[in-house]
Amino acid sequence: MDPLVISKAMRPDILSRFHQGKLDEMNTLLETTRGFVYTIFKACLAGTLDPTNYVATHQNNYKRGYIEDLQELFRIVLVVEDLGQKEREHQLAMTLLECIKDAAVIYEKEETKSWRDVMGANALAKQLSSYFNRKQDRDNELETLRLMARLSPSISDDNYSYVIPHLVTVASQIEALGDLDTPIKIYLTIVNDLTLYGGDEDEALLKNSIETLEKLKLLVSTPR
Repeated sequence: MDPLVISKAMRPDILSRFHQGKLDEMNTLLETTRGFVYTIFKACLAGTLDPTNYVATHQNNYKRGYIEDLQELFRIVLVVEDLGQKEREHQLAMTLLECIKDAAVIYEKEETKSWRDVMGANALAKQLSSYFNRKQDRDNELETLRLMARLSPSISDDNYSYVIPHLVTVASQIEALGDLDTPIKIYLTIVNDLTLYGGDEDEALLKNSIETLEKLKLLVSTPR
């Protein structure tokens, strides 16, 4: 494990003691530790954490600072993985996945979207996707890739040159895992937004996007 996982943590004192097996010292620190992440961690250690109902342990308000909380949760996943505690590792990874799902739902409902928060959640989904890929967990890798598409910033005339290539990459990864419906939705968005915001220099990208969209539609409509 990269030592930066612990040294860059919000609470390196807790994670280093956990990693070193100094559990009494860790528990003493945890007794006075509040907040979303370490309440989740304590529930995991106690065996009471339910990833699909993590809000019963602690409600995350998804306001300012929640990206930092979720980044810390991912660090804990990596520490637990390094210790070989597979059941706890899985519980925490699935809790993080549920948190990112909830962040996506909230993001989609908000009229004013924070670029920083959206890209932070997107980056976390990308990290978690790589994690599930490493674990050969295809279903959850696909789930996190779909979240990356949902957590992409709304396309506008001042960011489409970044957002569209990102969406193309995500769509290709999702297609490679056998999901064709999601890439079709992504390419419909790309074609519509390139038509709105693209310039003459984007004609080749628009043409390629239309061709890819038609290819995907054909694949879906062809009996297997």
